[in-house]
Amino acid sequence: MDSVDLRHGRAYNLGSGRVAVHFVSNPQLDGEPVRAELVVAVPGVAEQHVTVREGEQFPVGTQTWALAGVDKVGSYDYVVRIARVDDHSQ
Repeated sequence: MDSVDLRHGRAYNLGSGRVAVHFVSNPQLDGEPVRAELVVAVPGVAEQHVTVREGEQFPVGTQTWALAGVDKVGSYDYVVRIARVDDHSQ
């Protein structure tokens, strides 16, 4: 699984944890680049909220993911695209 499209109201299993979208900003309203607040749940660890902008990375258990983009911003049908980041140190 190299990328995932996160949609409103669903949690997605990424293998090392689950991710759901909590909030997506609307640049038309706040004048800032789009950002997504995600809820990350890893077994045995307290749920975390992470806020990321396009290109920023965040951990999900032992994996690293990045916000690839957000489609349909400002609508209920938004899609938050995340992509797994390769760890080249292995």
